[in-house]
Formats: sequence, C-alpha cells, structure tokens
Amino acid sequence: MTDTKKTQIITEVGIKDNWIDMLDKYLAKDVKRHWTEDFVNEENGEVETIDRYETVAVRGTHVDAELLQELTFLLTSQDIKSVFVSNQQRRGFEVTSERTYPCIVTASLNGKKRNFFLYANTLHIALEIAADYIELNFDNRFALLKAKFIDSYVFISHTPAQMQNKEEDDDKKIDICYYKIEAIINRNEIDQHYTFVLMANDIDDAKNAIERYISLQLQKEVNEGKITPDDVEFRVTILSGQKFNIYDVIDREFSMAYCTNE
Repeated sequence: MTDTKKTQIITEVGIKDNWIDMLDKYLAKDVKRHWTEDFVNEENGEVETIDRYETVAVRGTHVDAELLQELTFLLTSQDIKSVFVSNQQRRGFEVTSERTYPCIVTASLNGKKRNFFLYANTLHIALEIAADYIELNFDNRFALLKAKFIDSYVFISHTPAQMQNKEEDDDKKIDICYYKIEAIINRNEIDQHYTFVLMANDIDDAKNAIERYISLQLQKEVNEGKITPDDVEFRVTILSGQKFNIYDVIDREFSMAYCTNE
C-alpha cells in the first residue's frame, strides 16, 4: 500500500496506555519535556514560576528500543503527558510565512472562470479562503482551478461608490473595472517601478487614484515622524495600463482569519 495522508494512522499513547505499541513507529509530533522553575523577581521580590521546555526527539524520528526506554521514563515521571506516533515517517514540514501576500484564485462558477483577489501566506490557505468565501456568498456550484501569488503588486482598495456602481447590475456593460498599471514613481530624483491594481474608469482615472494613494501614504509617514513635510513631493509616470480580470475582492479581514497565528 502506498503511503499517503489517506493511509496514515496517528495514535496518541498516554500514561495509562501500552507503551510497547510505540516500538518501530515514528513520532508524529515533536516530543518536548516540560517542567516549571521558580525564581525571585529582583524588581518586586516576588516568587514567579516559568515554564521550561526541552525537545527530546523531533517529528519523524524512528522509535527504536533506546528511544522507547527514554519515552517510557518521561511518561512515568510525567515530564511528558503523551506521545503521538504514526505508521509513516514524515520529516518534512511546511514553513508558513508570518506575512500575507496578494493572491489571485481562479474558480469555475457555473462553468465560467472567475478570479478572486485575496491575501494569504500559503497557496493552500488561499484556496481555503476562496472556498469559504464562495460558499458564503454565492449560490453557484464551483470548482477551484488555480492560485497564484502576485506579491510584487500594490493593490489599491476601491471606494464604496465604485463598488456600488459595479454591483448595480453585473450583466450590464459598465465603464468601471479593475486595471493593472505599470508606473514609475519619482521621489528625490530616484525612480522606482511599481505595479498597481485598482478599480478605475480609465487610465487617467487610475493615475489620479495612484497619486491620491501615494499622497495619503506619505502624509501618514509625516504624521508618524518618519519623513518631514518637505519630503512629500513625487511624480507618477504611467508606463502601461490594461484591464485586469478580477471578479471579486475578498476583504483582508476575512483572509486574516486564516492567516493569523493564534
């Protein structure tokens, strides 16, 4: 039988269980010894307790006779409460970024491809966010097709008035839509290239929105004391602009429910 997540069996072995069942299995989680220590806080003279942890063995380690003896001792002394073992040796683990990035998830809704813009820290989280959102907001049957990070893009949120115009009638031809704008921002005689995604009527409208966005960002930096009021001059040069196929934007707050480590 081929080893997959579908055939993996994870067992928790506790103090009252048969410990020999761990032999020749593999650790499904890191085993960490836990204890507490008391110390005197020099500032207030009070005795405080801190938790201490020590990693005994890491996920994927083979439980041989020597490790079994050590785990048995730790269970007996109650330095560990239980051990999780598996019939499969899994040593790899996914690294999740603490940052979130813009992402496009493409889904098929009633046979039509629709792009959803959202924020996520991994691609599989992006797919989970999109599925959750579509289930809540659409009656259609759907299938998730692909996900792609566009972390080099700067997304400028649309205004409520723009969104109201967009939602008046999805079947009608409307002028306002999403644009992808390539632009050069010059500040202090230094050029920087940016790719913006935003809702606008046309390229000129998009340029005005970009200028408002940058002005607000610079004013924020002035208020925070990062730059001086004399350092807010800039110039926007549009290199190219094209319509960008986004069907819906998932609020950042919705995405963060999946991306925040608690």
